[in-house]
Amino acid sequence: ITLVDESFRYRLARGELFDRLPEVPESVEGAKVSDLMSGDRDEFVEAYHRTLDGESVTTETTVDDRVLVHRTHPVSDDDGNVRAAIGVTQDITEQEARERELRETKQRLHIALEETETGVWVLEDGDTVGPFRTITELFGVDPDADSLERYVERIHPADRQAVAEQIRTAREDGERFDVEFRVQTEDCERWIYGRGKVLGDTDGRRIV
Repeated sequence: ITLVDESFRYRLARGELFDRLPEVPESVEGAKVSDLMSGDRDEFVEAYHRTLDGESVTTETTVDDRVLVHRTHPVSDDDGNVRAAIGVTQDITEQEARERELRETKQRLHIALEETETGVWVLEDGDTVGPFRTITELFGVDPDADSLERYVERIHPADRQAVAEQIRTAREDGERFDVEFRVQTEDCERWIYGRGKVLGDTDGRRIV
């Protein structure tokens, strides 16, 4: 956490981030921002300049392989004149790594689902369907279809009762959803093998 005044000097500087920076004076407070944040940290310098002009700024940069997000906000006096800039810097390296891993995992899942013609769906209370990837294509419905009725309409009339019974027992007893049925699209009739698991408790069950 930092506080920078109009002369572009630190009036407050606290936190372990300063311990990681090379050539940091014993007392950061009183030092000029440009003396500490030059070179590959010019983004920080620019952020304080803009903030002292009255703008809130969010900057993301990398320092020694660590990903940092730096947020600065103007501090004004009673007359509305900007007198200082307060800054908060956070190390988000681990968060960025987790998000990158999640994106890669989702990408691999997308490929697997498409290559195997598999769709994923979530049936919530209120008969709302959350479709994922190829499930709408398998049923031949619009990509934004979210009503169970829209999907049931595509099921062969002779198979609808079996599917409805599976949904009922899953919701009431928490049993697995496991049934084969036919789907009639505008182009063809195909067999679908549906499997699902109940998540949640009796007050809010959903089938995935």
